[in-house]
Amino acid sequence: MKIAITSIQHIGKRKTQQDRLWHPAEAECSSEVTGGVLALVADGMGGMANGEEAAQKAITVFVETWQNQALETPVTNLLDTALTEANRAVFEYSREINEMGNCGTTLIAAVVSGNDLQWISVGDSRLYLFRQGELIQLSTDHNDGYYLTSYVGAREPDEIDKSEKPFPLESGDWLLLCSDGLHGFLNDMEITASLHGSPAEAMERVLARILALEHPHQDNVTLIILTALD
Repeated sequence: MKIAITSIQHIGKRKTQQDRLWHPAEAECSSEVTGGVLALVADGMGGMANGEEAAQKAITVFVETWQNQALETPVTNLLDTALTEANRAVFEYSREINEMGNCGTTLIAAVVSGNDLQWISVGDSRLYLFRQGELIQLSTDHNDGYYLTSYVGAREPDEIDKSEKPFPLESGDWLLLCSDGLHGFLNDMEITASLHGSPAEAMERVLARILALEHPHQDNVTLIILTALD
């Protein structure tokens, strides 16, 4: 299966961009390569110390750990190990800056290997499946109102969401990885209404819809779309 990749970001009304993302540089990749196609979104915790640094560190360490592991390792084990190392790195960073317990980030990581999707998530950045006009949230949020109940950078994350088994993809599926700057301001029906045309056109439509709200507290927005092709 081939995977087309598109992404977009906007700072919103924030002073800094605390979201970070990672995906292969190529606009189209083969999921048949060893390890598959990996994509991540991390959202540094607003109102807490050094959110952008926490998000970047989580992304960097996760990707480095992923790329340095034995390639024959099962994907679910690769995800577990990469998350553990990313969490350790952010936790140690928080101790270095004397902000232990007050420095962290969300993280959603998805990998497509062959025709199968697997993911791991901490926090409230989301993974959606868009299939035949229906938007389905695959990941589980870890929050209580406006407060995260689990995040990368704790001594141990209180909650971790992950795929229990590989999720089979179909040609034409879209996978959306996003920060809460998107789903916190548009509901699922509003997001779905924008998902037509090409992924790039859909992204611009989603962003325009968000910015048209002119919300005074609009958060950073990050969106990656992975498209499953024949």
